Amino acid sequence: MRGLERGEFEDCIILRKSSGPCYNSFMIAALKSIVPAIEAWPDEDQARLVEAARMIAAERRGTYHASAEELDGIDRGLIEADHGRFASNEKLAATLAAFRAA
Repeated sequence: MRGLERGEFEDCIILRKSSGPCYNSFMIAALKSIVPAIEAWPDEDQARLVEAARMIAAERRGTYHASAEELDGIDRGLIEADHGRFASNEKLAATLAAFRAA
Protein backbone atom coordinates (compact mmCIF):
# COMPACT_ATOMS: atom_id res chain seq x y z
CA MET A 1 0.00 0.00 0.00
CA ARG A 2 1.69 3.11 -1.27
CA GLY A 3 2.17 5.94 1.27
CA LEU A 4 1.45 3.74 4.27
CA GLU A 5 3.75 2.20 6.85
CA ARG A 6 3.10 -0.98 8.69
CA GLY A 7 3.92 -0.97 12.39
CA GLU A 8 3.03 -3.09 15.35
CA PHE A 9 1.67 -2.10 18.72
CA GLU A 10 1.61 -5.06 21.07
CA ASP A 11 -0.46 -7.61 19.11
CA CYS A 12 -2.30 -5.11 16.93
CA ILE A 13 -1.16 -4.01 13.48
CA ILE A 14 -1.46 -0.30 12.86
CA LEU A 15 -1.47 1.29 9.43
CA ARG A 16 -0.73 4.98 9.28
CA LYS A 17 0.24 7.60 6.78
CA SER A 18 3.98 8.07 6.94
CA SER A 19 3.82 11.85 6.63
CA GLY A 20 1.47 12.92 9.37
CA PRO A 21 -0.56 12.12 12.46
CA CYS A 22 -2.83 9.14 12.45
CA TYR A 23 -6.15 8.34 13.98
CA ASN A 24 -5.57 5.19 15.92
CA SER A 25 -8.81 3.46 16.86
CA PHE A 26 -6.87 0.87 18.85
CA MET A 27 -5.50 3.60 21.15
CA ILE A 28 -8.98 5.10 21.59
CA ALA A 29 -10.29 1.64 22.54
CA ALA A 30 -7.38 1.20 24.98
CA LEU A 31 -8.19 4.51 26.64
CA LYS A 32 -11.88 3.63 26.90
CA SER A 33 -11.08 0.23 28.36
CA ILE A 34 -9.03 1.70 31.20
CA VAL A 35 -11.68 4.22 32.31
CA PRO A 36 -13.51 1.74 34.59
CA ALA A 37 -10.24 1.00 36.39
CA ILE A 38 -9.49 4.71 36.76
CA GLU A 39 -12.90 5.26 38.33
CA ALA A 40 -11.82 2.95 41.17
CA TRP A 41 -8.52 4.80 41.78
CA PRO A 42 -8.15 7.00 44.86
CA ASP A 43 -9.05 10.66 44.33
CA GLU A 44 -5.40 11.75 44.55
CA ASP A 45 -4.40 9.38 41.70
CA GLN A 46 -7.31 10.58 39.57
CA ALA A 47 -6.26 14.18 40.21
CA ARG A 48 -2.71 13.36 39.06
CA LEU A 49 -4.07 11.80 35.86
CA VAL A 50 -6.26 14.83 35.18
CA GLU A 51 -3.27 17.13 35.69
CA ALA A 52 -1.15 15.03 33.32
CA ALA A 53 -3.90 15.17 30.68
CA ARG A 54 -4.19 18.94 31.09
CA MET A 55 -0.44 19.33 30.63
CA ILE A 56 -0.54 17.24 27.45
CA ALA A 57 -3.46 19.30 26.12
CA ALA A 58 -1.60 22.54 26.91
CA GLU A 59 1.51 21.28 25.11
CA ARG A 60 -0.60 20.47 22.05
CA ARG A 61 -2.13 23.97 22.11
CA GLY A 62 1.24 25.61 22.73
CA THR A 63 0.00 27.26 25.93
CA TYR A 64 0.30 26.36 29.58
CA HIS A 65 -1.76 27.63 32.49
CA ALA A 66 -0.11 27.07 35.84
CA SER A 67 -2.15 25.55 38.64
CA ALA A 68 -2.84 27.47 41.86
CA GLU A 69 -0.18 25.37 43.57
CA GLU A 70 2.37 26.20 40.88
CA LEU A 71 1.51 29.89 41.04
CA ASP A 72 1.97 29.82 44.84
CA GLY A 73 5.40 28.24 44.33
CA ILE A 74 6.34 30.91 41.81
CA ASP A 75 5.23 33.63 44.25
CA ARG A 76 7.31 32.06 47.05
CA GLY A 77 10.33 31.93 44.75
CA LEU A 78 9.94 35.57 43.77
CA ILE A 79 9.71 36.60 47.42
CA GLU A 80 12.88 34.61 48.17
CA ALA A 81 14.64 36.29 45.24
CA ASP A 82 13.49 39.74 46.41
CA HIS A 83 15.19 39.00 49.72
CA GLY A 84 18.38 37.87 47.97
CA ARG A 85 17.96 34.21 48.94
CA PHE A 86 19.15 31.99 46.11
CA ALA A 87 20.23 28.36 45.94
CA SER A 88 23.96 27.74 45.95
CA ASN A 89 25.60 26.39 42.80
CA GLU A 90 26.10 23.07 44.62
CA LYS A 91 22.42 22.83 45.58
CA LEU A 92 21.38 23.71 42.03
CA ALA A 93 23.72 21.09 40.55
CA ALA A 94 22.39 18.42 42.95
CA THR A 95 18.77 19.27 42.11
CA LEU A 96 19.40 19.16 38.36
CA ALA A 97 21.25 15.85 38.71
CA ALA A 98 18.32 14.36 40.63
CA PHE A 99 15.85 15.36 37.91
CA ARG A 100 18.08 14.07 35.13
CA ALA A 101 18.35 10.72 36.90
CA ALA A 102 14.56 10.40 37.21
